[in-house]
Parts: sequence; C-alpha cells; structure tokens
Amino acid sequence: MPEYELKNEVFDSDSLKIPSTIKKDLKQYCEDVISLLKEKIISVNIIGSAITADFSTDSSDVNILFIFSEVVLKDLVIICRKVYRWWVKHRFSARFISKRNLISSLNYFPIDFLTMQEKHYVIFGEDILKDLPISKKDLLWQLLHEVKGLRMRVKQQFWRSSRNARFAKMNLFVDFNTLMYLLRVIFYLKNSVIPETLDQLIDRTKDEFRIGMNFAE
Repeated sequence: MPEYELKNEVFDSDSLKIPSTIKKDLKQYCEDVISLLKEKIISVNIIGSAITADFSTDSSDVNILFIFSEVVLKDLVIICRKVYRWWVKHRFSARFISKRNLISSLNYFPIDFLTMQEKHYVIFGEDILKDLPISKKDLLWQLLHEVKGLRMRVKQQFWRSSRNARFAKMNLFVDFNTLMYLLRVIFYLKNSVIPETLDQLIDRTKDEFRIGMNFAE
C-alpha cells in the first residue's frame, strides 16, 4: 500500500464545522488509530454533521469512516480502548469496514452510502466513496421500505405514548430525523440539488411539495 500522510489542510481550514479544540483532538485521534493499523487502512473519511452547519457540540457525534483492506476482530481489539476513550470525551463515532464489504453492501444500504458520498472529507488515503456506483433503483427500493417502516412505527408509538407527552416528544424527534434523512434521498431521485443544512431542507420541502412545515420548528 502507498504511504499516505494525514491531510492537514482539512483540519486547518473551515472544512470541518466543529470547534478548533475538537479539531485538534480529532486529528490526534485519527493519527493514533492510523499509527496502530496503517498497513491495513486504505482511507479515512469525516462524514455527517461535522462538515455541515447542523453540527451541535451538545448532541452531535463526530463520525469517522475507516476503510480497511481487511478487518478482523483482533484488529478491533487493538484499537478499541483508544476508540472508546475518545467516544466518551468528544463522541467521536468510528465505523470500520473493509473495502470488500463496503462494495458488497451497496445494494442493501444505498441510502447510507449516498449520504456519505454526497458529503465527506478524505483525511487519509484514497477517496473510495467518490466513485461508488450507487443504483437509483436500489435507492428507491430502500426509500419505500424505510417510509413504510416509519409509518408503521409512528402508528405503534401513538397508542404507546398517548398518555406520556415526554415519551411522545422523544419518539417524534427520532422519527423527524429519519424523515429529514429520507427527504434528502427524494430530492436526489428527482435529480435536484440535495439541500445541505436542515433549515435549507425544510424550506425546500415547503416550496417543492407545498406542505406546511411549522411542526419542524
């Protein structure tokens, strides 16, 4: 495998929408993990809200995707203590996957990979996500499956939480996040530009589908 260096320009610029103190720790975290298994790591990517204006220091995870040439349990044992320590301190949430398993999972989780592909920063190694062949047919299948599951879940939660406002609010918050996640896919399938932030997505949904979104606030 070629020798790659950590791409410091990502940490030195405004690419990451996280405080500078967290950037510094994130860089150290990635260097620590890479140093332990550098010969197997093909790519390291920052994904999710850490690179959008939706990041919240109070509630957001910093998601990091590590792509390996292969992943075995003993490799994870080597890094688990470091990974857990940083999760407790800053909610650095690591995902570990081999390139082979990533490619073989495209048909089953196309929405997840589309989300990663649309917004990610490579901080080490190759840009594996950029050219993933994501099928719109597979996206539509998963979208329909997720929407049906969401509808069923809301109906089930209604009677379970009808006497507990706090529980109902918590459930609806989770369901709302799922809805926003799926709306991004709908815009993609309509060959539209995917709104980057949550506020942009809400405004675009109001305009595109002519529906009230006051509940989103």
